[in-house]
Amino acid sequence: MHFWIEAAERDWAIQTPTGECCVRLGDGVEARLTPPYGQLAAEDVRVLPVAKGAGSPEWVLVAGQQVRLHLNGEPLQLGLRVLRHKDEIRIGGQRCYFSTEELAKVIAFEGLAQPVFCPRCKEKIEPGDLCVRCPNCGAYHHQSERFPCWTYAPTCAVCGQQSTELDAGYSWTPEML
Repeated sequence: MHFWIEAAERDWAIQTPTGECCVRLGDGVEARLTPPYGQLAAEDVRVLPVAKGAGSPEWVLVAGQQVRLHLNGEPLQLGLRVLRHKDEIRIGGQRCYFSTEELAKVIAFEGLAQPVFCPRCKEKIEPGDLCVRCPNCGAYHHQSERFPCWTYAPTCAVCGQQSTELDAGYSWTPEML
């Protein structure tokens, strides 16, 4: 999860929150990414993670009564909304975009409740094995010298849409709008 923040007209910067932090949305307003502790002040904007089971969390935007915030061109009704990929947030003349897109990266597999098999080589992925989780469909692929399954072909073996280049960057940016 990250925000595309408009630094200058048509010039975008990424802010990726880690843990409990603030993201400057513009016009002096910061979105605090925090667990839902404490009272929401009238001038606060918060982005809260909401667990949704085994997957990544949903993110909820909560704005205090004094914040003039528009989401996708509409005033934020009731000060609350579950955020979706590519949502535009405007505060005054500043805008940013919320994104759930992740980059493909090599990680050590932590294991799951049931066995996981690589869709490319069909071998079991063991805890500790180096692998890549497809950012598009979530399928795990081996990625090591012995099993270069993720980078073997130009796209994911399951969805066929995600590029397997490890330095491909983001597939969506606000410039595409």
